[in-house]
Amino acid sequence: MIVVLVPIAAYFKHGTGVAWVDLLVATKPQFLSGLLAGAVGLLVKVMLGGKLPLIPYLFVGIGAVLGIYAWILSNCHEPEACLLGPTIPAVAA
Repeated sequence: MIVVLVPIAAYFKHGTGVAWVDLLVATKPQFLSGLLAGAVGLLVKVMLGGKLPLIPYLFVGIGAVLGIYAWILSNCHEPEACLLGPTIPAVAA
């Protein structure tokens, strides 16, 4: 998906004055929280696969992924409060 998004972002930012650094700063929390939520989902699959009936297994997996994703994004309103580290400083144009 990232391979597709880079050319699309390049096309839509062309001529706008938006720098790549600004795009990275804006998308870093969402991207990293998605990666961490995916890792938690994989961990749930490995740890609970075949141990629960299908519907509870589905609810536990979805709850874990959505819970981690929302929790990280709700804590990233300021770079200092974000668990993902400081953001890249914007370059003055």
